[in-house]
Amino acid sequence: MVIAQESKNKTTHNISLRFTITQHVRDSVLIDSFLNYLGCGRCYSSRNEVTFIVSTFSDINNKIIPLFKKYPLLGTKQEDYLDFLKVASLIVSKEHLSKEGVEKIKIIQSNMNSSPYSFASTSHFVLTFALSFTIVLGATILGFQKHGLEFFSLLVPAGCPLALLPLLVLIEFISYLARNISLGLRLAANILSGHMLLNILSGFTYNIMTSGIIFFFLGLIPLAFIIAFSGLELGIAFIQAQVFVVLSSSYIKDALDLH
Repeated sequence: MVIAQESKNKTTHNISLRFTITQHVRDSVLIDSFLNYLGCGRCYSSRNEVTFIVSTFSDINNKIIPLFKKYPLLGTKQEDYLDFLKVASLIVSKEHLSKEGVEKIKIIQSNMNSSPYSFASTSHFVLTFALSFTIVLGATILGFQKHGLEFFSLLVPAGCPLALLPLLVLIEFISYLARNISLGLRLAANILSGHMLLNILSGFTYNIMTSGIIFFFLGLIPLAFIIAFSGLELGIAFIQAQVFVVLSSSYIKDALDLH
């Protein structure tokens, strides 16, 4: 089940819920009965699957979310949809544009990250690139507001020979643009690689320990390694958070103070 959120402009948002049945479903009566049971949405059928779409926020809020709350056996991940409901409510009420709304979204995101079977949002390149582009763009705007065209002096290294000036300015300009990518890529790559390794090792250990009583005790060895590596991954997360904040502060300082 996928929840999609699209922003058409600064004040209008389109929030939709999409889920797909990949089994061969050809009974139109069954499909109509399912739609009648939901009481909302529409469906599109193809050769191999049937896709249901609920595109109205009120239907998601009043019909779909209560369905998951009423029938917990539909999945233990229903809490993710409740967190989505909180974020969607902030967006619809435009609270996310205020400082308090940003703080609420940060708290909700932190709760989602710490939930079992959830994922780290900073392991998604979309989020980290959005943060890095916003920070670098904001620092650039601050630099132009304070220094005007003198801001371009940031691209000229101190004591640069005149003959090398064009080449060094080009290199500094490319380096400045690369900040957008490197800042977000560093964070997402470190978090994602650690989580992928933990996922692979966990699946490997589970298969070993469920193969028999002897293999169960043998599986304690990789299990101990997983526990130790989890602590290392936590330390890496703290370090990457510090690196991200320090580099962001450095970029803002460069824009305000130049060299």
